[in-house]
Amino acid sequence: QVGQRPVAAEAQLRGTLLARASGKLEPDAALDRLERLAMTWHGGPTETGISVGLARLYLGAGRWRDAFTVLRRANAYAPNDPATQALAREVRTAFENLYLTDKGDTLSGVDAVALYFDFRELAPIGRRGDEVVRRLADRLVGLDLLDSAADLLQYQIDNRLTGPARSAVAARLATIRLMDDKPMRALQVLDATNLPELPSELTRARALVRARALSDLTRTDLALETIEGETGSDIERLRADIYWGARRWREAGESHEALLGDAWRAGRPLDEQARADAIRAAIAYDLAGEAIGLERLKAKFSEAMAESPDARSFALLTGANPTKTPEFRAIAARATKAETLSAFLAEYRKRYPETALPERGAAAAERQSSVETPGTPPG
Repeated sequence: QVGQRPVAAEAQLRGTLLARASGKLEPDAALDRLERLAMTWHGGPTETGISVGLARLYLGAGRWRDAFTVLRRANAYAPNDPATQALAREVRTAFENLYLTDKGDTLSGVDAVALYFDFRELAPIGRRGDEVVRRLADRLVGLDLLDSAADLLQYQIDNRLTGPARSAVAARLATIRLMDDKPMRALQVLDATNLPELPSELTRARALVRARALSDLTRTDLALETIEGETGSDIERLRADIYWGARRWREAGESHEALLGDAWRAGRPLDEQARADAIRAAIAYDLAGEAIGLERLKAKFSEAMAESPDARSFALLTGANPTKTPEFRAIAARATKAETLSAFLAEYRKRYPETALPERGAAAAERQSSVETPGTPPG
């Protein structure tokens, strides 16, 4: 064994581990000794002992990839050794904690997904395994790494899940596809995982995502049919977005006005979302030529909007012949460019906090850009 006798190699291993355990040897020095010993000794319980010592030191130093690699090597040459099996339990727990506790907070999103895919045999099975994937996918979405998040969930759908659990993860994947402006792929994953009998809440959640995807594909009637008979603030916002996207202006105005509810009675300033709904309702009524609807909206919200940053825009939209003014085009362009998917997903998260994805990492920047950059106005 490259000039070393078994007794000498074992003595060096034990001496290194004892010195480290007693605090007489720093972790880096212990690692250096064991790494050199690993290069000069192979075979038998001593090699297993070296691997165990190295892996534990790597775990303590946060060198996750090195620790996982050592376990993989130990499993290759001594899978039935009790020491290897004990090490496997420790390393699997460390792997799990990287994704289920704050231990992995120092990992970048790229490193986190790379570790998962390179060592996914260490992932727990069952619900804890599904939770690992969910958290990793959420983290990737938060970092705007949509392709990586989608790949992770697609692997779960193709290889690990069945039944309603598979359909639930498919809804999450479809949501990512919507975020990535790929509505056709969202529909495909929903169709591929449809089951005749799913829990009612899951069926409703999937219908929401499906309707949004159909709307993005300008299949308006199918989108509306998908959510027909459903109620709730998330449904009403989606319906308003569908009408707006289809340029069905009267229905769009009525839907956005309905979203505002009795906010005009509250006697307090409108929040950003409410102001956006008021502006959209006014634009839609203007384009539809709905004078009665516009007057009703003005009577309800002119006072509240007068105290807001959108006071001038609302006054112009509810004034005389607004569509003939140059300013109307600019206001309508901003309203058209505004990111309605973020509002849809915000409502979705309220209803399904356990299954919804977090906000996309770049969404805030995109919303700011949508305010500053005019889009193509409706007409």
